[in-house]
Amino acid sequence: MALGLIMISFIVLCTMGGVGMIFLFCVKDPAKKKWILYYMALLGMAVAALQAFSLPSNYILQQLLSWAIGFLSVAAVLIYVTKCPAPKWLPSVLVSTSVIVGIFNHFF
Repeated sequence: MALGLIMISFIVLCTMGGVGMIFLFCVKDPAKKKWILYYMALLGMAVAALQAFSLPSNYILQQLLSWAIGFLSVAAVLIYVTKCPAPKWLPSVLVSTSVIVGIFNHFF
């Protein structure tokens, strides 16, 4: 029963991440792209928190790694909000990297 729930959560996270990344890179409207970027950043932080909280308390290095992966989403939102002179694609790539690496790190 528990393995079935884990498989369902894996499929849901992968689907949400995949569909979000497709929309993130295909949508051209800046207002919609902003909300998709926020959604993907929230998903990246949620995956990182889920992974960090599911590890035992003595796995400090793995917990720090998962929080670092989640921090990529925070950095992407900060770059997007502060209008840094960075390339326009950088926040999207950071958020996508955070989601992909977070999901793979959590389940594999």
